[in-house]
Amino acid sequence: MEKVIGIDLGTTNSAVAFVDPFTGKGECISNKEGSNLTASAVCFQNREEVMIGNTARDCKIIYPDTTVTLVKRLMGTEKVAAIIDEKEYSPQQVSALILKSLKEDAENELEQKIKKVVITVPAYFDSNRRQATMEAAVQAGFEVLDLLDEPVAALYHADTIKNHAGKTVLIFDLGGGTLDLVCARVTEEAIDEIVISGDNYCGGSDWDNALIEYIKTTYLKNIDLDAAAEQELANKAEMAKKALSKKNEIKFTVMTGNGRKEIKITREEFENCTEKLLNRAMTVLEDMKETLIEKGIDHLDQIILCGGATRMPQIEQGIAEIYPDVEIFGKDRDQAVAKGAAIYAEAFVKEKQPTVKRESKVSTIKKLNRVTSRSYGIVAFIGDNERKVCNMILQNSQLPAIQEEVFYTHYDNQKQVSIEVFESAANNYYEEISEALEIGKCFLDIDGNIPQHSPIIVSMRLEENGMLYIHGYEESGNTEVTAHMQTQALLSEDDLIIEKQQVDDIYVKVV
Repeated sequence: MEKVIGIDLGTTNSAVAFVDPFTGKGECISNKEGSNLTASAVCFQNREEVMIGNTARDCKIIYPDTTVTLVKRLMGTEKVAAIIDEKEYSPQQVSALILKSLKEDAENELEQKIKKVVITVPAYFDSNRRQATMEAAVQAGFEVLDLLDEPVAALYHADTIKNHAGKTVLIFDLGGGTLDLVCARVTEEAIDEIVISGDNYCGGSDWDNALIEYIKTTYLKNIDLDAAAEQELANKAEMAKKALSKKNEIKFTVMTGNGRKEIKITREEFENCTEKLLNRAMTVLEDMKETLIEKGIDHLDQIILCGGATRMPQIEQGIAEIYPDVEIFGKDRDQAVAKGAAIYAEAFVKEKQPTVKRESKVSTIKKLNRVTSRSYGIVAFIGDNERKVCNMILQNSQLPAIQEEVFYTHYDNQKQVSIEVFESAANNYYEEISEALEIGKCFLDIDGNIPQHSPIIVSMRLEENGMLYIHGYEESGNTEVTAHMQTQALLSEDDLIIEKQQVDDIYVKVV
């Protein structure tokens, strides 16, 4: 059977996995450097040559203008990730180069061409970020079977899912760039998502940056660092963060303009200088706990940790303070998402959709029932003059979600209706426009003269993969409009074709 793979496209590191046919478990594939983790970094030597992965990551400070890291944070929100020799490269192109490198590693390991993939995304990703991920995958030459929420992928990991039937679990995923929380009820038949929450700008890299700033202001005050020293400090700060997960103290040296400087950091210092980040993460968890209580869920059976940043002791301690009586479990944290994606991908191909108790060496494969991480609505007049976002699909609604509402023209003989679509993290029927984010708009042209307050029927459909579709209809003139919402950060079909060719051309000369 044609091989399929799962990819954890991470903010700081990515991984690719397949299902071992003998064990039925997900296994991560080693990259060209022999590691199961590939840094999500691209360094452009020029328009034609690039470095990808760990070597590229180490160029970030020495070549800041030509090295792209944390590109996942730009997906679906920015049009340009880098400008090299006056040429612009989109976040999708940069991500495609990373995906193409992972694809090549998989093909070398499995000794066959790979086309089909399941790619994981933060559960808290909105529709535009998901669409941008799809565009990157297309540029890398993949056929995307599905986009799978990262915390749920960890549940599909064969070593853990068999133990959770009949339980309500919360997956706490703190990776290099994002915090992602999903609470789900696991049955013999399915995984039912209940609540999704998170923070797209809170991850292990932010802890690194906080520690670097602390070292500079405390131990290296008024000391100059050249680019090489800055890079050394960044690398050793990350090393120290990891070491302090097991030790109470770590020593290292950094070359400065005044010679090599010894630095000693205690765990207490690290936790003090990153306290604001911990509070930020725990606030997300506390808010989620309140939402769960509102839904009648005041008990969790287990909290599952994934993402390398959850190894910091302060994370587990903070969670235990909020949920003192719940078992906290973490295993294979860096690779569980990729391995779970591979398990899900194989099930998807064999059965089109994971179902119950498939005859396989793989443990029970669950059907996934998803919810949305955002509310989606359109702008309308409330009364005669006040405009607000009227949410049609509310946060944590079951997917796919379809909702139809009737709105009305604002004045006589209106010839066009603007359907402005917004998203928000609020769970209210009405939201201030300033508090929501516009993700796109379409226009309904009206054929004929109609009076004020004539009905305009708008339907909204949010698919399981997070893609959003809008349909507007005016009955008397039999006019309609259908649109797939996207922002300017996304690509047109022509742009996608052009960028894919550019990615193919660049990848021929990977350094």
